[in-house]
Amino acid sequence: MKVAIYHYMFLLLAVCPLGAAGLTDQQLGKVSADYEARLDEAASKLADTRATILEERSPLASRIQELENQVIQLNSRITRLDTLQADLENQQGSVDAELSSLSRNLDYAAMLSQELTAAVEASMQPGETKAYSDELKTLESLLENSDPRLKYGASMDTFDLALTRLKGQLGGHIRDGLAVMGDSNEVNEGQFLKLGPVTYFRDASTGLAGLAYLREGSLIPVVHPIRNWDRDTVEAVFSGNPGYFPADATGGKAIHLMEARGSVLDHVRKGGIVGYVIIALGIIALLTALMKLWDLRTLSVDNPDTIKVQIAQLNEGTGPSSAEPFAGLKQSCRELFDIALKHRDKPKELLEEIMFAYILLQRNLHERRLPMLRVIASSAPLLGLLGTVVGMIKTFTLITVVGTGNAANLSSGISVALVTTELGLI
Repeated sequence: MKVAIYHYMFLLLAVCPLGAAGLTDQQLGKVSADYEARLDEAASKLADTRATILEERSPLASRIQELENQVIQLNSRITRLDTLQADLENQQGSVDAELSSLSRNLDYAAMLSQELTAAVEASMQPGETKAYSDELKTLESLLENSDPRLKYGASMDTFDLALTRLKGQLGGHIRDGLAVMGDSNEVNEGQFLKLGPVTYFRDASTGLAGLAYLREGSLIPVVHPIRNWDRDTVEAVFSGNPGYFPADATGGKAIHLMEARGSVLDHVRKGGIVGYVIIALGIIALLTALMKLWDLRTLSVDNPDTIKVQIAQLNEGTGPSSAEPFAGLKQSCRELFDIALKHRDKPKELLEEIMFAYILLQRNLHERRLPMLRVIASSAPLLGLLGTVVGMIKTFTLITVVGTGNAANLSSGISVALVTTELGLI
């Protein structure tokens, strides 16, 4: 507005010289009046505009203040949200770490569960196979499943199964089943009584009872009868009434040990094919040694004094002219004198060569078969080492298939390794 007023005043000053030069007073007054009217109008608009500005400034200031307050509140909220986000990120990190730790623990529990199922299956007592075999197979398949929920649930079920079985072993329980009577080798029905580490079986038809155990390679338990166990007492114990029962402090291991000893043939059979080869070589070596002992009996010679007397008589020309007088000498000396008498007319050097040839012939005769003994003596320990390697390969193969939880499955390979070494050294 001020610019417009200054513009009018400038035009007025610029026109004044013109007016003075060529305008009349009337025209000049008209222009002056016109510019004064415009000036008044401009001043009025300026006043109205200032009033409008003053009128609108207060609401705008209030709005600006309100917006500034909102900005402050939003900044405060953003700061609070950033803080909450940082806290949530920290909590998420803690939860992820806890989840990772829990996952590792669950994986470790699943691994222990697999070992536990193998241990339970390997330690099955007589009468328990029928009760737990199906459940164990189901748990083994679930533990190998890739779904974590199934695998972790099966881990807990495995521990529950082992705990239930342990409680039953400690408290004692009775189960129906089949067993082979050791004296008759007949499969009979009866009841299994589990008392701690010992299992008893009572034949349902005869009432005969005894210790039950699992023989290697057999699916049905074998019963070792206890002859002096009274039938009435057996009935009372298997009925849950008070009574006495014989306790095996070894838990059946003494019976297993007695059966495991076996005969010499059973011991040799553990060596496998390599063991049979070593035994065959040993028999050949023994027969050869006996033959050599027989040959050595014919190698005996006479007393040197007797030989000297015979030689002196021959040198003096007073000795016999044939071999008959030397019949009292040993075979080797007698044959040597016989050859000497047959060729006594030949030159001395030739006679010595003929007699030396006879000595070489006897030497070859008595040294025959010794190279074979030498070969057997050096090869038998090496065959024992071969059997050791074969047995260890078999052992590691069994470990790959069945793991290390069942020592009975590994004993066969170790037996081959040790028995062949023993036979080779013998």
